[in-house]
Amino acid sequence: MVTVIMMATLILKVSAQEVESFSIPLTFPDKEGTLHIGLITGSIKVTSHATNDVTVSFTNTGNKKQSRGPETKNGMKKITGGAGYGIVATEKNNKVEIGTENPNHDVNLHVTVPKNFSLKLSTINDGDIEVENVIGNHEISNINGSVNMRNVGGSVVANTLNEDINISFTSVKPNTPMAFTNLNGDINLSLPATTKFDVKTRSENGNVYTDFDIQVATGAEAAKTTKKNGYYKVSKDNSIKGKVNGGGSEIIMTTMNGDITIKKM
Repeated sequence: MVTVIMMATLILKVSAQEVESFSIPLTFPDKEGTLHIGLITGSIKVTSHATNDVTVSFTNTGNKKQSRGPETKNGMKKITGGAGYGIVATEKNNKVEIGTENPNHDVNLHVTVPKNFSLKLSTINDGDIEVENVIGNHEISNINGSVNMRNVGGSVVANTLNEDINISFTSVKPNTPMAFTNLNGDINLSLPATTKFDVKTRSENGNVYTDFDIQVATGAEAAKTTKKNGYYKVSKDNSIKGKVNGGGSEIIMTTMNGDITIKKM
């Protein structure tokens, strides 16, 4: 069965940019869904709204031709900005995927989803990832930009290489581990004061700060022995480990060149 996606296009002229938008109905409007966006160049912003559909707004840089109407192929709907440039969106059983036809073009996406929606977002160049007021199981990856998530719920796995990770939770899904990794940047996490979790943090060239009462693991960690080319290497894990509010799901936070902050909300 092919789902027909009704779509409206709005074009607003803002300086030398075009802002276009369209709507994607969900197969099951009363159920949770997932959103998958993968960009090479550009930024991604996802927020929640009260309606049971997904709306996509995007900004093209430079002078582009007016978009054509929707095209259908194997259940896929396409919006294009002309000159071989386009945003492609598909929906099947509440799984929405959004991408670009030409990865070399810069695009800024703003997507609104129902409040309960899981996200898998990634971008590489020239953009940040922002999420606000969305509850779900989220996987976020950015190479050369920041990850900023405000008032989210559920669980998050997030990583970046060259900017900060800033995440504030309104609620945390129990019995679900979370991980935050960085190379050259800080990791700032805000959690409800009553959250129960085990924490493992490690910063090679930074510090760890918190206003939670953490029961830090005591005693020397077990040494790890590895063998290579007939030689033995003995090393220790110098991570900071502990329990908060009696312990719970594990939260792992690792950065090479930055600080780690765990704050009460």
